[in-house]
Amino acid sequence: MALRAVELWRGEIDLVSPFRTSFGTEAIARLALCACCRRESRGWGECVAMVEPNYSSEYLENLYSSNSSRFLVPLLHAGSSAADFISGSAPIRGNSWQRHVLKPRS
Repeated sequence: MALRAVELWRGEIDLVSPFRTSFGTEAIARLALCACCRRESRGWGECVAMVEPNYSSEYLENLYSSNSSRFLVPLLHAGSSAADFISGSAPIRGNSWQRHVLKPRS
């Protein structure tokens, strides 16, 4: 089955209680959802990186950067497995959260 589309969705949810770190307090979690669509099925991934690159070098807007569309999405093709994606994306430094969102689930 061929991959027909990769959709990235933005969203946010209110937290039951504030999330406090040394970088500040968040009452709303912003997140990204990714849907990899085939004709008969749709697989979902999520990323809950923070809005700014404080806690981690990765941040939510980075997911929407050209790294995903230019380097990672092309690794998803008909017949690709999670192992294929992991080995194909190995030379790309960093962006582990981006890879996790797009990685095919077995």
